[in-house]
Amino acid sequence: MQSKKIEEAEVISLKVSSLPTRPTAKEAFGGKGYSASEMKAAFDKLPEYILEKLNLLIEDLLREGEDSYVGSFKTGISENYSLQNLIDGIMNGELARLLMISDKSLYDTLREIESKIEAINERLGGAT
Repeated sequence: MQSKKIEEAEVISLKVSSLPTRPTAKEAFGGKGYSASEMKAAFDKLPEYILEKLNLLIEDLLREGEDSYVGSFKTGISENYSLQNLIDGIMNGELARLLMISDKSLYDTLREIESKIEAINERLGGAT
């Protein structure tokens, strides 16, 4: 993953508050001698940095595979069971084997119910 938490130390120099009180004044007068375009760029630094970080996060969220966000986010269902595994399990039915109802998996419980329904249907003469 490319995205990382933005730390305060990273943005201190990008903040408008980091500029001198009179940034367009000459250095001899405590400024930086910024032109109008340099002032605009100074005001844009932090928003542009945040946009860059946001775009990296969006790319990470949209990426697929083991190195993606959903591939690396651990759910705690079992060891190394990721959000991607959970999504795949929903789609392919494997999640039903992990979800427990009392002491049986959801899959086994549903199979047992299905079996009982079939037995009832046979007793009723095959009616559905």
